[in-house]
Amino acid sequence: MRATATFRLLPLFVTLWLVTNATVIAQTRVFGVVRDENSNPIQGASVTAENGDLTFIATTDADGNFGFVTLRQGYWVFTASAPGFTPAQVRRSVRGDVAHLGWTRNLDVNLFLAHGAYGERFGALAHVDSVDLQAQLQAAEELYGTEQYSAAIPVYEELSMLVPALTTLKLKLGDAYLKTEQYAKAQQAYQAILAAEVNLDPSLSRELIYNFGETRLALQGAENAVGWYWRAHETDLAWSKPLLKLGEISLAAGDQAEAQRYLQMAIEAEPGSEAQATASALLARLPPLQ
Repeated sequence: MRATATFRLLPLFVTLWLVTNATVIAQTRVFGVVRDENSNPIQGASVTAENGDLTFIATTDADGNFGFVTLRQGYWVFTASAPGFTPAQVRRSVRGDVAHLGWTRNLDVNLFLAHGAYGERFGALAHVDSVDLQAQLQAAEELYGTEQYSAAIPVYEELSMLVPALTTLKLKLGDAYLKTEQYAKAQQAYQAILAAEVNLDPSLSRELIYNFGETRLALQGAENAVGWYWRAHETDLAWSKPLLKLGEISLAAGDQAEAQRYLQMAIEAEPGSEAQATASALLARLPPLQ
């Protein structure tokens, strides 16, 4: 099955790419501009980047700019499309360096669209009306953004059936299920993303893993969840939230020494964060270890 992620699609899509091991995965940056035949920038154009079983999607800003981060090395096919224009496609070689050696910025990918036929001809969004798709996504995002999660769920479900390749929708759907305490459905949505090995932004990767831990905690108990919270911590060592959760689980289990260890780690990991403040308050109420 094709794994698909999206990059900033106006306010509609969420940036998605997965970094499973920051010390070995190639880090790359690919930027570009989409213009019409008169060299005017096209705002809101959809740009897909495809390589084997991976598809990423971005949307251009007011100046026609788009960007992708953490594409793997190799040849990628970039396709740009916009309502009222004929889609265009180019193939580029993407270079990458190991993360700890720094980022690699590749040559810009510039695409030109001619006014004319409307519609998608290539890629994951082929034969999908992008105008209707964006309208539905906007409606779902507005419902989610105003915490109307129950109302957002059927919209995300319909979109997931319409464009099953967009695994970002499964992420938002899983989050909406989690917010409404539909833990089994949330776990199923998260499992689909984890099984697809989709490339996610590190900040979203950590949330996916943490939230999967939340479903495990609700459905199978702490013993089956702690490993996922620790994995979320390993995804971002400077994030206090999973360490705080591990501390709270240890407290609930009556393991004061383990709780203090996790809470102290949470305090040191992310100074000034809400999780750090909560961890400090919890630690202050515990008696000192003998």
